[in-house]
Amino acid sequence: LGRNLMVQHRLVTQCVRPATIWCLETKSAAHDAAIARQPDILTPPLYPALLAVLFKITGISFSAEGLRDVFGPEKLMVWTCGHLFTLLTGLMLFLLGRRLFDARVAMLGVAAYFLSDTVWRFSISGLSIPLLTFIVTTACYTALVGVTKLQENAPARQWIWRFAVAILLCVLAF
Repeated sequence: LGRNLMVQHRLVTQCVRPATIWCLETKSAAHDAAIARQPDILTPPLYPALLAVLFKITGISFSAEGLRDVFGPEKLMVWTCGHLFTLLTGLMLFLLGRRLFDARVAMLGVAAYFLSDTVWRFSISGLSIPLLTFIVTTACYTALVGVTKLQENAPARQWIWRFAVAILLCVLAF
C-alpha cells in the first residue's frame, strides 16, 4: 500500500477481497467494484502514508533492474519501521508501568514484551501492528497522566490537552 500510495497517489491494492467487491458495488454511486483500481477500505491509512513518505525521502527505486530479490527495497524500510515502533512501544510500556507500579515492575513488563516471539514477528511482518501498538500505548499513557493531573486538582490547562492528545492518537490509529 505504501508503494502504491507513493507511485499512484492512491490507497489501492492488488489484493481483491470478495467482501470489498460487495461493499463497493452496493455502496458506491456508480455500483462499480473497481477491480483494476481496488481501493483498500480495511487498512488504516497512517502506516501506508508513513511508508510512502519514507520511500519518497529515501528515493527507493522500484524498477525491476535495481532489485536483487523480489521486494528488496521495501524490506529494509518496513523492518526498520517495525523495529523502531516496537522499541518505542517498549519505552512507552516502561513509562506506563513505572507510573502505575514501580521501575522494577515496569522492567519486568518490558522484558516480557521484548521476549515475546509474536512481537518480533509482527515487527518484521510489514503490517501496521507495531505502529498501532505504539499509538495505543502512547494514548493510554497520555490519558493516564491526564487522569492523574485531574485527580490532583491541577488547572484544566495541565490535563485537558493530554486528553485531547489521547483522543487524537486513537483517531490516528483507526
